[in-house]
Amino acid sequence: MSPFAARLAQLQAKHHRDLAAVIASMNDESHDEFVLTIRAVLNFTSLKPVELGDGLSVSEGTISRWASGQVALHPLIRRTARDWIVRELNQRADMIEAFPGELGTPKDDYIPRRYLPLEA
Repeated sequence: MSPFAARLAQLQAKHHRDLAAVIASMNDESHDEFVLTIRAVLNFTSLKPVELGDGLSVSEGTISRWASGQVALHPLIRRTARDWIVRELNQRADMIEAFPGELGTPKDDYIPRRYLPLEA
């Protein structure tokens, strides 16, 4: 891996960690902060709406409604969503650091939960 590619991977990991730290400070009572959080995750990270929905056990439509501010969630649900997002961003940062040449490339290898075979 070139030094340039290694530096880009470091910046990507740092970006995920910095965003996770900001999101961790989100006010659970604020609907506006939750909307900004969802928008930031969708716009500034590698998380796709389907991945976010699968991780939070909601549909992509629900993610879209959250991002547009159409749905006001109970603060306890916001807290649960925030905590999952923070964990996911930190885990992605760990993966970027562990495998810098593997992540951040335009691959479409995520399989949505609804397409996975049912476990017996």
